Amino acid sequence: MLRTALSPEGKEYLDIPQPLIARHPDAIVNVRELRSWLEELPPTNPKYTIQQLQRQLAFLVRDPQPARRYEELLRCYHEPVATLQTQALDALGTQPVARTRNQRDLLEPFPGLLQENWPARTCAPRRCVCPTASRQTRPICMPPC
Repeated sequence: MLRTALSPEGKEYLDIPQPLIARHPDAIVNVRELRSWLEELPPTNPKYTIQQLQRQLAFLVRDPQPARRYEELLRCYHEPVATLQTQALDALGTQPVARTRNQRDLLEPFPGLLQENWPARTCAPRRCVCPTASRQTRPICMPPC
C-alpha cells in the first residue's frame, strides 16, 4: 500500500520521503556501477534481491543531490523489478499451500519494493521541473521530493 499524508487543509496526497541531509555512503549513483551491481544480485534468492533493490531505491529517492543521470539510473531498475514482478504474479497464481519457500520469500518483501519504486518514479519528472525549489516555497499539497 502506498503511503499517504494529509495537508493542513485536509487534502490527501501521496507521501514522498524527504531528502536526507547527505548522500548515504552506500548509495550507487553511477550508471555503470549500478549495472554491475544489479548483475551480481543472486536470482535464486529473491528475498535478498528485493531487499537490496528496495534499499538502493530508498537511497536514490532520498538523495539530497540526485545524480545528473537520475532517470538513466531508474531505467536500470526496470528489468530486475519487472522480472521479480512476473515471478510474484506467477507465485500468486499458485495455491498458498503449494507455494515453495522461494515463492513465499519473494512475496513477503515484494510490497516494500513497490512502495520504494513508486516514489522513485514519481520524483524523476519532478526533479526536472523543480530541482531547486525549497520546501517552504512548494505548495503544501505538492509532496516534497
